[in-house]
Amino acid sequence: MFLLRSTFWLGLVFLVVQPHGMDLTGSADRIGAAALETGRNVARDGLNQVACTTLECAGAKLMAQSVIGPPRPARESEMSAPYPAPPLAYRRT
Repeated sequence: MFLLRSTFWLGLVFLVVQPHGMDLTGSADRIGAAALETGRNVARDGLNQVACTTLECAGAKLMAQSVIGPPRPARESEMSAPYPAPPLAYRRT
C-alpha cells in the first residue's frame, strides 16, 4: 500500500511541476534501449560461459542465443499490387 500511495503522490507532484524543455519521450526511449542492450550483453556473456556436454544443452543454448540476438529488420513486401489487390481481368477466348 505504501508503494501505491508513493507512486500516486510522486505522479501528482510530477504533473504539477512539469519540467519544461525536457524531451521525456526521447530520454525514456534512449534509457530503455540502453537497458535492453545491457541486458542482452549480460545474457550473452552468461550463455558463453556455459559449457555444454549434451545435445539437449547445446540445442537450448542455441535457441537462447537466437532469442537474445538483435532484432531482424522487417522485410519489404514482395507484392507489387497494393492491398487489397484489384481483381484480375480474364480473357474470353
